[in-house]
Amino acid sequence: NTSYRELFEEINALGTAILKRGFQSATTGIIGANSYKWCLSYFTSACGIGKTVPLDHLLPAEEIESCLSRAGINILFCDKAHYGVLKPLLKKEDVNVELMVGLDFKPEEGVNIDDLLEEGRDLLNKGDRIYLDRNIDPDACNFILFTSGTTQKSKAVMMSHRAFMSCNYGMNCEEVFFKGDVSLLILPLHHCYGMSGLITFLTQGIKNAFCDGLRYIVPNLKEYKVSVIMSVPLLLENMYKKIWKAIEK
Repeated sequence: NTSYRELFEEINALGTAILKRGFQSATTGIIGANSYKWCLSYFTSACGIGKTVPLDHLLPAEEIESCLSRAGINILFCDKAHYGVLKPLLKKEDVNVELMVGLDFKPEEGVNIDDLLEEGRDLLNKGDRIYLDRNIDPDACNFILFTSGTTQKSKAVMMSHRAFMSCNYGMNCEEVFFKGDVSLLILPLHHCYGMSGLITFLTQGIKNAFCDGLRYIVPNLKEYKVSVIMSVPLLLENMYKKIWKAIEK
């Protein structure tokens, strides 16, 4: 379990370490399955590093290469499960990743995120405020979100902090949450819809659990005592059908 305070402190530590390594106004890519450290790297980038580019880990290698190149990604976070696809791409001429960060492992040509966290904590303890004092332009292009690219080359969509938070404001005005609510994060967080849901849950201060996969939704709902989910029609229809099959039995 991770508390809100711990998340905040780790964002500051990770951001401080990255800026201290000379990555001012860098473009950060993140690729991997939903996880706490995926979220940590995303929010760290968004809150003071530069542009944030979440990537769909299901894209074919050539499309991932195109995204890395077109977005101009300097820093890349990834999990071990997807490192095999990324490793050969790092040697391509059109890819200019300068810092490779493993979310749950140490890549051959990079560092483990835990090492950066340790560096950042040490710097913060010494009074370093290079990350804490960063200003964010709410209307600048702070996020680059790629479309699926399933039928042709994916399109890069530009987003700002204000755009994200205006969606969050609307959700908070419309939806009702309760103390003790628990959300299950099912949707991919590289998509703006899934991320908008997570931001809403965080601003409401509720507990968030990561789904272990689509086949584990039902056991996860029971395990975490889930009361809130962000979903799409197809997923809800499947759940509805399963409920009625159980009733019929």
